[in-house]
Amino acid sequence: MSLSPKKQPGTKSTVKTAMSQALSASLVAETHSFQSRFERADAVLGQTLANGVTGEVVPGVEKAPNPAPAQVPRVIRDAFTMPEEDYRLIAGAQERCLLNAVRASKSEVLRAGLQALAGMSDEQLTAAIARLSRVPTGRPKAAG
Repeated sequence: MSLSPKKQPGTKSTVKTAMSQALSASLVAETHSFQSRFERADAVLGQTLANGVTGEVVPGVEKAPNPAPAQVPRVIRDAFTMPEEDYRLIAGAQERCLLNAVRASKSEVLRAGLQALAGMSDEQLTAAIARLSRVPTGRPKAAG
């Protein structure tokens, strides 16, 4: 009986060799893919763009500074009570938006409604408010 180790299928050394080869092949493929992406980007950036600017760096010409980021308005969190019927109207407006490929949150639907109210005349606004049913303020009483 020989004491020298033999590489038999399924042994640790065979599995380790196979994994090493697979990893090497994967790294080679990823490197080629990575280089290909850079070559395509260089080809696109080296071409003259529609506005006549090339993607090449010109010595002595400074890059234009980035514009200042738009300031995000401060938001206020609030809670309010509304009838179930009005809540369904919000869901209906959201569904109509989705049918037109626009996702709108409840907050966005309410904000759009406020913008529409702001565009109304005083008479239109007061008439719209008069059509609403009165709802008691505060949290609804707990059931049970």
